[in-house]
Amino acid sequence: MGSVVVNYYRKRHAADHAFPKVTLGELFVLDVADISPFLGFGNVDPGQVVPALYNNMFRAPLFAQPPTPTDFLIVRNVAKGEAKWFVRPIRHHFVAGQTFPLQEVPAPHSRRVTTTIKHRLQVAAYRLMNRNQYHLLQMARLSRVFPEYSELQIRQRLKEFCEYQRKGLGAGYWRPKHNMPIPDEEALRKMLTPEMLCLYESMRVCQLQLQDAGKSGSELDDDDDASLPIEEVLATWNLTRNFINATQGKAMLKLYGEGDPTARGEGFSFVRVSMKDIFLRAGESVEEKLAEIEARPKSAHRYNVAEQQQIYKDEITCIWNKQRRSLTRPSVVELGDAYSDDNVIVPEINDGFGDAVVTRCASAIDSTRVTPGTAMEVSQRLAPQPGPPAVTAHANFIMPNRKGLVIRRAVQSPYTGELMWRTEVVRDLAVIQAYLRQRRIIENLAHDRCERDDEGDDLFDNGEYDGVDLPAETRLHLADLKRARDMRVADARNLEKSHMTTFSLPQPNKPKKEVVRRCGNCGQLGHMKTNKKCPRYFEFNPA
Repeated sequence: MGSVVVNYYRKRHAADHAFPKVTLGELFVLDVADISPFLGFGNVDPGQVVPALYNNMFRAPLFAQPPTPTDFLIVRNVAKGEAKWFVRPIRHHFVAGQTFPLQEVPAPHSRRVTTTIKHRLQVAAYRLMNRNQYHLLQMARLSRVFPEYSELQIRQRLKEFCEYQRKGLGAGYWRPKHNMPIPDEEALRKMLTPEMLCLYESMRVCQLQLQDAGKSGSELDDDDDASLPIEEVLATWNLTRNFINATQGKAMLKLYGEGDPTARGEGFSFVRVSMKDIFLRAGESVEEKLAEIEARPKSAHRYNVAEQQQIYKDEITCIWNKQRRSLTRPSVVELGDAYSDDNVIVPEINDGFGDAVVTRCASAIDSTRVTPGTAMEVSQRLAPQPGPPAVTAHANFIMPNRKGLVIRRAVQSPYTGELMWRTEVVRDLAVIQAYLRQRRIIENLAHDRCERDDEGDDLFDNGEYDGVDLPAETRLHLADLKRARDMRVADARNLEKSHMTTFSLPQPNKPKKEVVRRCGNCGQLGHMKTNKKCPRYFEFNPA
């Protein structure tokens, strides 16, 4: 699988033959009436050239940036044990926009995932057989390639295309069945393509992230299920499926809000919305739209499909233009203090055990400020020590280093009123990171004040220290965090006002007509002529 750079150029008119010259990639000419190469979520204006990164899995627009003269590329090449270094200039600099998937990521436990797992093991087994002179396979060699599967699972897969040699030449080995010859390398590459592996690994990464967050990772049904948490709605198999259905006209996307990778209205949200919802233009309220619908004549439709489609297309064009202006701007946009790292605490998903988080926290600590018993010293002790990790009996499994934070607090007893020590063990890595971060901020402020006062005593002496009011510092920092959060919420509301919104149209308040049945034989109300309670039933239906 490889990627190519394609420069899309749209003709100004039907007789336009003055094609531009491109220095990188190939040129693809679009006619005046051709559809957008970005699947309807971007446009190429007449006379405009838009480069794109194209492969079998996705398509992403590219936006040129002026290369910085101070940047260069270093290439290291090792041949026959000798390393050589090469310096190359960077002549082209592009920024990739939002990627548009061309293939759907399979959902967990789907048939595509089962087929990929089956073909992975089958291709590995065939390649190990080709390396053997007699086309024999040893179970231990295949088990080392797939340590996540047990021998029973591997044996069940092997029985589909191999047979176990119990006696004779090659006893104790597996060999291919007589009616199933070993395919050549070209057939093996067709059996398991790089795209299949990439889609499978993308599914596995998202599945593990959802499991770390305590979610099940289920697939959305055809009907929009609003009861699912947002983490499961934003799963890769759901987003890719929504986008592909939207390009085929089978679904509509939210376009803004949760799911927008930029969080600033410069990207598309692939979250699905109901096609029966009412789309509002930017700045239009729900009350105004409902009043307009009620004011329409009775002969008019409450839901105008053409109007909804036009609002949807206008919003796509608006987001595309914002993305293009942002990525073609040579200067970096400042987001403000509300989006700085000091005011945003986001639980990070790393390897599931958090060594990377603790290591990063410990690396930012000034060793001259470390005092025994402080959060800085705890962060350094929680950081993994250099050296080989502990290895269990299985050679391909590394025992995770699960560590916790022990917090001792002096609390007042509700019964006697005396101070007592309460110990709490925290193992949630997000909580540990936030707690140590808050403590380090307080201790740094305390250290700075003591340095200004030229005091050389230790900050902590039996849990007490002079010169700093820790509760006051905590309140100030929490106030900063709250103010930054309010600013982010206000920005999100302003962004929502400048984009379209959706709402479900309420059902019309019309009284239901009461259906009264009239008998065709006797003419009375309340029953039909097939009812035996009719006084003339047996007259028309003799026994």
